[in-house]
Amino acid sequence: LRLYLPESSDGGEEVEKTNYLRKVDRIRLLYDRVTDIIDCNAMRRWLLLKDFYPLHGYDALFWLRKNWARMKWFYQFNQPIDRVHTYFGSEITLYFVFLGMLCKYTMGLIVATMGVTGFVFVHTGSVHDTIYNFLLGSRYHYARMAQAVITVLWFQLFVSRLRQKINWYMNQWGDDCADTSDVKKLENERFSAPAKPSEVDESVLSYEATISQRRRGALLSSLGTFAFIVFTICCVSCIFSVGAALDKSGRSWGFSVAGYAVSVQIKVLKYVWDYLSLKLVDLELHQYASNFNSSRALKTFLFSAINAFSAFFYVGFAMQWTEGCPSDYPDGCWGYLCHEMVIIFATYGIFTLYDILVPYGMLRYRIHKENVERKKTEGPGAPTEFTMSFLEAQAKMDEYGGAEQIEDYCQIVMPLAFVLMFGITLPFCSVLSLLCFGLQLRADAFKLTRATKRPFPSRCTTEQRGGALGVWMVVLQMLTYMATVTNCALIVFNLEPFKDWDLTNQLVLFYTSVLVAVVLQIAIHNLIPEVSADVALARRRHERQRHVIATLAHKCKGQVGQIAGSGVADIREQLKTAMQPVELKGSHHIELYTVPKLEQTGKFSKYFILPE
Repeated sequence: LRLYLPESSDGGEEVEKTNYLRKVDRIRLLYDRVTDIIDCNAMRRWLLLKDFYPLHGYDALFWLRKNWARMKWFYQFNQPIDRVHTYFGSEITLYFVFLGMLCKYTMGLIVATMGVTGFVFVHTGSVHDTIYNFLLGSRYHYARMAQAVITVLWFQLFVSRLRQKINWYMNQWGDDCADTSDVKKLENERFSAPAKPSEVDESVLSYEATISQRRRGALLSSLGTFAFIVFTICCVSCIFSVGAALDKSGRSWGFSVAGYAVSVQIKVLKYVWDYLSLKLVDLELHQYASNFNSSRALKTFLFSAINAFSAFFYVGFAMQWTEGCPSDYPDGCWGYLCHEMVIIFATYGIFTLYDILVPYGMLRYRIHKENVERKKTEGPGAPTEFTMSFLEAQAKMDEYGGAEQIEDYCQIVMPLAFVLMFGITLPFCSVLSLLCFGLQLRADAFKLTRATKRPFPSRCTTEQRGGALGVWMVVLQMLTYMATVTNCALIVFNLEPFKDWDLTNQLVLFYTSVLVAVVLQIAIHNLIPEVSADVALARRRHERQRHVIATLAHKCKGQVGQIAGSGVADIREQLKTAMQPVELKGSHHIELYTVPKLEQTGKFSKYFILPE
């Protein structure tokens, strides 16, 4: 059992007493016990229950608002991670760990880009030429090759360090051990199945779907996702075909209009997918919200990647052979890619601001609407000013669940993917991405502390697919290889002198460059282990602690009733001797233990053992 020490506010006052359970643990336990008796999701579907959610804690929430969720901290990426974890749980906290580390590492990428830019300036001697032909233009192909190598290796370094950092935090929080708890996970509110005998034990009624039902649902869901992705690709092809027809007919603005149309199409199809994905994932019959959200997140990323990148792949690799490159761009297809990158990052910046304003605006509107209705009900003598209580205001807030978290991840992962795969077309995009990431970090913190209900504090484990970050770590690892292939293809088939080679030599160079890049990525991955030496040592010590405590519990089983009296000193000495080899230095775990009734005879500062 872990002992959580009190935290201190800025004034030194304790904000929570020493306890064996944090507030997020209490929320999970309350949910487990309440849902043993009441099916809250069913009652909400039957309109017998309007809503149920954990309440915000006043003191802790206002501390986070003051010290974390303010835009004045925009330029700082250090965060009170432990406080965020204590309040929101590990699932949401790991999102902010990922986002904070990404901001810091993006600053490193900017420094590397400045180095390449400095090399170009030394070569050209012109500031204007360096800015408008390299950072914002499409020339100096040798510098872009160096930028591609730096970007690919930088991201592999980031992913390896992120995995190591997450394992460190999971060890700090005690979540890196096997999840043997029987406390229920958050149930999927969209799951409904009739009670029937379990496939394992027929004497027990179960609400789980059968294996054949889940397999059939997964197949139908995958086919539906594939069909919608094909439809998306057809939409992109039609838009560029119209743009090419306009360009050939003498309307040079045809491809510019096509570029803006693609940006609109990306957002429109995204809203269609948000509705359709719910129906498709419902077919898979997931009982728990974590499984439902993981499946939806993976499908959403695959769709978003096709939706956003298909136009770029078409322009970069197919347009010159089919429709022909735009005539009003000096560098043809490459210049058009640069133009599209600017539009994309502007669009993501606008939608980040939208992500802040809409939830908070809806909250203020609901409060204002209720105030107006109250005045109508109470008549002319009603007071003009009405302040809604802290508890009542939470009922007006939007929910923050799996769909909202998937949206937040996509708001980060998609611009990151553009930097990784097409960043060499616009080296300045590393600066634009840092602005997007930093703004998103504070926007999400603002949203969680001011505009949404308190989310359920779901617990992550290192045993799930992709580790503690789940499916998003799988997505990041996919991006490393996608970035490698795309950058090598852009260099070989679009940059001089390689684009003038014959196809056989181009393919040989492409496969060789991909192989070399993958070898370098594997080397970086192996040089930075997933579990650092400190965490590995802590895990061994914790395992030793569990073994010793199990042994002591067995030894003391027959002595618990005889502790008071002469045997106390002997047992105390036995405990000290047994626990001496496993004392931890610098660990966040409580490592020494005692039998419960020993506390009546003398206070141990470091020892306790769980009663049976």
